[in-house]
Amino acid sequence: MIYKNNLNDNFNFLYDNYCAIDSKLRDIDTAAMEKMQHSSMTYRLIFAQNVRQVRRLKEISQEELAHLSGVSRIYIGEVERGVRNVTIDVMSRIANALEIPLEQLLIRDLTKIS
Repeated sequence: MIYKNNLNDNFNFLYDNYCAIDSKLRDIDTAAMEKMQHSSMTYRLIFAQNVRQVRRLKEISQEELAHLSGVSRIYIGEVERGVRNVTIDVMSRIANALEIPLEQLLIRDLTKIS
């Protein structure tokens, strides 16, 4: 009986420690994911803003940009609103259609382009 109680106590101790460590790891993972999502969302919005700004400056419609990029007009609208998670390939096609280097579409302030 003593041996069985000792096993139960050890198990409970180990399980409690496991739960505490697991909880801390989840907190770390959650913080890292939130930071990563914030970062990617920021670049998504920068790209979105810059695509819209350059498209309007060049007086190109969303439909025309979509045709030149090989995507739908709805897709371009979603990109410009920042709700579409765009692949690097499509980003490149949009940049080529706008006749602007892709890296410039990722600059926070387009007025700083030389």
